[in-house]
Amino acid sequence: MYLAGREASDEADYLHEKMDAKWGPGRLRLLVQPELRNKLDRQRYLYLQAKDGGQLIDVQRESRRMAAAWRALDKAAEAAGASPTDPAVWELVVPSGIFQGLVVAIVKDDRDVKKVQAEGRHTIVYGLDEIGRLIAADHFSLTCKENWPGAEVVAARKPTDPVRPVLLDTDDGIIDISAPIDGVKDFVDDFDEKRGDVIPF
Repeated sequence: MYLAGREASDEADYLHEKMDAKWGPGRLRLLVQPELRNKLDRQRYLYLQAKDGGQLIDVQRESRRMAAAWRALDKAAEAAGASPTDPAVWELVVPSGIFQGLVVAIVKDDRDVKKVQAEGRHTIVYGLDEIGRLIAADHFSLTCKENWPGAEVVAARKPTDPVRPVLLDTDDGIIDISAPIDGVKDFVDDFDEKRGDVIPF
């Protein structure tokens, strides 16, 4: 069921990412008339509800409708003469923290600032020179990047007990409830009901 549902929702999620790349994160819905914007918001609610707790048929139906909604907004924005995000502007959304949801626009230099299209979004603009100064001030990440090529800066997560079975959400979204030790090759459980645990501590 998971795979079939994922198959149905992949197109809608792909179109969402494609629209954000074309128009800027969260900008497309602001380029169309309020009636169409309301329809999109309602459809996103139904889509997310179906993914969260609906049956397979619900996920498939709402995924089709969500994909159709993104196409309709894209077409409406183009018909209204709206301009896609300029290639000179790179946009991202702050993923967490007190500024979660804030749009950050990155431009090469001051000449490109005028190409940023906030369109009602709370947007902060950075030039590459400013990014360079921020990176220079972060000695820790610079050291990590220098010593471990390919290292990535990721969000901090609350540490968990590696021996205690926990619900782990894998990259595929599939819940894994197995303890880490279960996957160790040739693992033998030495616990004896009469003698107790043989591990010496």
